[in-house]
Parts: sequence; C-alpha cells; structure tokens
Amino acid sequence: MNPIYVLWRLARFRPGLYLLQTSLYLGYTLSLAFSGLILRAFFDGLAGEPGAWALALIILLQLGNTLLAMVGLGGANAIGFYNYRQSTQALFLSNVFGRILERPGAQPLPTTTGSGDAMSVGVVLNTLRDDVAQIFTFALDWEDLFAFGLTAIIAFIAMVQVSISVTLGVFLPMVAIIVIANRLRSRIERNRVASRTATSHATGAIGEIFGAVQAIQVNNAEERIMAHFHRLNEARRRVSVQDQLLTRLVDALAGNMVVIGTALVLILAARAMQAGRFTVGDFALFVTYIWPITELFRNMGGLLAGYQQTGVSIRRLQALMQGAPAAQLTAPTPIDLTGPLPAMPAVVKTPADELIVLEARDLTYRYPGSDQGITGIDLRLARGTVTVITGPIGAGKTTLLRVLLGLLPKERGEIFWNGQLVTDPAAFMVPPRVAYTPQTPRLFSESLRDNILLGVAADAQWLAKAVDQAVLVPDIAAMDQGLDTLIGPRGMRLSGGQVQRAAAARMFVRAQGSLAELLVFDDLSSALDLETERLLWERLLLAPITCLVVSHRPSVLQRADQVIVLKEGRIEHHNHQNSSAPSF
Repeated sequence: MNPIYVLWRLARFRPGLYLLQTSLYLGYTLSLAFSGLILRAFFDGLAGEPGAWALALIILLQLGNTLLAMVGLGGANAIGFYNYRQSTQALFLSNVFGRILERPGAQPLPTTTGSGDAMSVGVVLNTLRDDVAQIFTFALDWEDLFAFGLTAIIAFIAMVQVSISVTLGVFLPMVAIIVIANRLRSRIERNRVASRTATSHATGAIGEIFGAVQAIQVNNAEERIMAHFHRLNEARRRVSVQDQLLTRLVDALAGNMVVIGTALVLILAARAMQAGRFTVGDFALFVTYIWPITELFRNMGGLLAGYQQTGVSIRRLQALMQGAPAAQLTAPTPIDLTGPLPAMPAVVKTPADELIVLEARDLTYRYPGSDQGITGIDLRLARGTVTVITGPIGAGKTTLLRVLLGLLPKERGEIFWNGQLVTDPAAFMVPPRVAYTPQTPRLFSESLRDNILLGVAADAQWLAKAVDQAVLVPDIAAMDQGLDTLIGPRGMRLSGGQVQRAAAARMFVRAQGSLAELLVFDDLSSALDLETERLLWERLLLAPITCLVVSHRPSVLQRADQVIVLKEGRIEHHNHQNSSAPSF
C-alpha cells in the first residue's frame, strides 16, 4: 500500500482524536510565528518612548502566546503520543494478530526479507515494534510539514519585509548545511536497517536458546551456543555503533542550526544596525524565526527517506498479513485502551454441534520442498467410538491430525461433519465441536489456573470438573499455591506428564464443563505413568465420547474401536472393533 494512503486510513480511524491532536500542534507552531512579531514590537517599543499601557499590552500578548504554546505542545504530546499513537499501534497489532490467528496454526510465518526462510519470533517482534513505530513517525513528519510550513510562510514574509539581503544571506548557507545533513540521512537509514536486522538475529537467538535449554544441556553445547550468540551480538554492536555515530553527527549539525543562524544574522546585519536600518526588534524577529524555518527544511529533506522507509515497513507488516487484502492491515477494529479486559465469551454447545459421523476422503498434504506428509487418507469416525492412529516415527500421524483440524492446509480431499462439507476446517474444528491437545502443549509463564482457562470465565465447579477429568487433583494438592502456582516459562516447573494433563484440562474446560463432541489427542499419555494413564482414560470413557488419538501405547490400543496404521503418509493397515494391531 502507498504510505500516504495508509496515513489517510489511520487518520480516519480516530478522526476526532487526529484532528484535535493536529489542531493543538498547529496552535503551538503558530505561537512561534506570533512570538516573533510580539518580540519585535516589544524591543522596538523599548528603543522608543512607549506608553506603559502599550508595554503592558505587549507583555500580556506574550504571556497569552506562551500559554498557547504550552497548551498546544503539551496537549498534542499527551494526545498524540499517549493516546493516538497507542490507538494506531493497537490497530496494527490487532489486525496482524487477528490475521495470524486466522491462518493454519501449524504453518510457519512467512519471511519479510525475501530469503525464503520463516521468520523467527525475534524478527516478528521487531517488525511489530520498529515498523509500526516508523509508520507513526512518518505520520508525525507530515504533521510537522503542514504545521511548520504554515508558520514558515508567515515568518518568511515578515523577514523579507525587514531585509531581503539578510534573509537570503542567512538561509542559503543554512539550506546547504541541511541538504548535506539530509544526504547523510540516507546512509543513516541503511545503517538503521542493518542495525534492526542484527538486533532481530540476536533477539531471535535468545528466544531459541531459552526454548531449547534442555537440548543444549543434553548435547553439552553451552560453549558453542554462547560463542554463536557472542558473534551475533558483536555484529549487532558494530552496526549499532556505526548507526549511532552517524546519527549523532547529523543531529549535531541540525541541533546547532539556530546558533549558526544567529551568528549569520549578527554578521550580515551589523552594519545595518549601526546605520539604524536594522533594529533590535528586527534582530529578535530573525532569531525567533530561524528555528521553525530550519525545522521545515529538515522535515522536507527527511520526508523522502521517511516515505521510502515507511513503504518498506508497510511491506514487512503486509507480509505478516499472509495474503489478506491490503486494506485489512488498517481496517477499523474496536480498540479498548482503558478499563478492564473484556471477558471472553463462553463456548456454548448447541444441538447443531452434535457429532453423528465425521468423514475424511482423500486427504493429502505434502510439506513444501519435501515428500513428507500424507496422501489419500480416508477416515470415518462414528459417534461414541475411539479411533487410534499409530505407526512408526515420520509416518504422518501428527500431520493427519493437523490437516483434519485445519492447522495445515490440505492440498486435496474433503471433510464432512454429519454429511455436511466443511469448507474451512480451521474455523469449524474448534470447541464445542472439537477439542485438541497437541503432542507438545504450549504453556505460558503464568499460574496453572490461567494456563487452563486462557481467559475463559469459569465457575469453581466447572473448573474443578475439568481438573478432575485430567487427573490433576493430587498434583494440585501437592503445590504450595494450588491452581495459583506459577509454573514458569513453558511450564518448566511441571513434569512432562503434568504439562500434558494441564493441556488436557484446558481442552476439557472449553465447553461449559461438558466435553466437546470430538476429543483429539496427539500422544497425550506418552509422559504418564501407567496408573495415571489408566485413571485418565477411565474418566474420559465414563461418558459416551468420540476420540481420535495418536498413540502407540498398548493400553490405549486395547480400548480402540478402530486402529489406523500409517506408513510413509499412507494407510497401511486398518483394524476395526478392537482387533489386533501391530505394535511399534
């Protein structure tokens, strides 16, 4: 999308807030124009014989103008940086996350660099932080251009009326300096991109290291991993130093423009002041107007680079939208920045959600650039039956579940729920129809209660039932703070079996205390001892439920109504009614 079009859509998102912030900022910049005229009148009045009332009026005007500047700048900052900015950032994040959650969950995020590699978590976080900030900065640059442009027109007219020669003599050298500084800004942008990329690599490595601590320790790879991280951090340090060094140089040039301009005014107007053709009031007017005019030139020079960089930022964010219409990135979305968090709506099971039979025909999916996946899978699950999928490692068991649930996009095949075609499995195969626990459940660094509920409002009885079904009651009783125990990053304070059962309780609690119509488990009991596994299945099978399970455990295979054996992505064997099945 064109950056100007994006800014237009952002302005329309909260038009009242945008107009108020812009008006306040315009009031601030116009106060600078008024200040020059007021100071000129004041100093020229002192040089003559002004009346007391005239001086008092000038002082009152300056006090009022100062109040306008304070209210304008303070209000614009309060609204712009603490409200409008938060609203626009929340809009981007809401739309990007909304789109990510719409897509198949097992697919990696696309790349924003054209390398073809999936984005790491660090790259995604930096994109959402830095590129959204860049778009907002570009919006402020346009606001500066408008506000300082209007002020500069007033200032330039007043200065030319005083002295054309002094005006040109002051601003031509200053414009040259600004042009040089802006030429350096293109180099700064290249350094900034390199710095962001290096920072993304370093932060991404931190996330991967924390996520693989056990694997690193088991393989005695601590030194090699830290050496790799030090190399990434050293690369980040070098480009960051280059970026900051050049940025400080340009900022020093730009920051001293008022000093340089004041010196030029003194040099060029010295003789005119001696001859009485250039008054002290004229000098005060010139000095006052130097800053807003140089600020305008700086903004104009940096606007083109900002336009290009904002275009890059928009393309990065658009990549995260994964094929969605371009306008969806800035589509109006309800944003609540204050008050309590909205409650998640309860999942209510209706008669229409009831499962009689689930069928899959010719399900096929191959991982990109690989011959791994599933091919031509036919599956039929009747209500109240337990179906177990088994087979050797790499046979496609997990892939089959993910394709059936819409977590991976099928290449061909059809899925039917009670004879009705399911066109969007990712949106359809959710509670209260389907509940799913993956092979490696994802837990968060919160309390056990929060990990089970994930925002769902549940009464004590409802939660207690889910915990009991997951055979977690004895474990919770042994914890110091019970359900409110913090479990650490990724649930590291829990055992593997506790992690699996916490995920199972999360699944059980999604449908107001009653189980979903179809329970899907990917090797749920692999980390459970035999007694806990027995209790779990006994409690599940107390009610007539429909289960689809990936497992190789004999105790689970014995309970199955049908066993499907996969090999190399195809069905090798299909047993019905608890008949014997191969073991692996």
